[in-house]
Amino acid sequence: MMENQEMDFREDGKVSLWLTTSKPENLDIDPLKTDFGIEYYDHDNHEIAGNLEKPIPVQEAINQLSYGDTFLNKAAETCSSLNIKKIYLVIALYDFAYKPEMIARSSHSDFLYIGAFDWFDDES
Repeated sequence: MMENQEMDFREDGKVSLWLTTSKPENLDIDPLKTDFGIEYYDHDNHEIAGNLEKPIPVQEAINQLSYGDTFLNKAAETCSSLNIKKIYLVIALYDFAYKPEMIARSSHSDFLYIGAFDWFDDES
């Protein structure tokens, strides 16, 4: 594991996903920075979807993301293997392949990193 340095996880065609099955307590704190050691990311490639009032099916939340339909099946399979059926929020970072093994910090976040998936702009 590396010391916490500014890591560059940018990777075209990948989307990293984090989700929460519990209602987030403090939305003023960025869990990607505070809990997952990500010092910098392009906010233009950042998206959040879901429902703060009640948990919704994983597929419904992912479909709310701009390009969710391009990685929905793989992400839903991963969630199913983790026995995750409903979530409050999903965070997506496009053109970003997070590697938790590269960060020398443990996460005690309400958010869970589920993986990096292939995505594409289906309008091009």
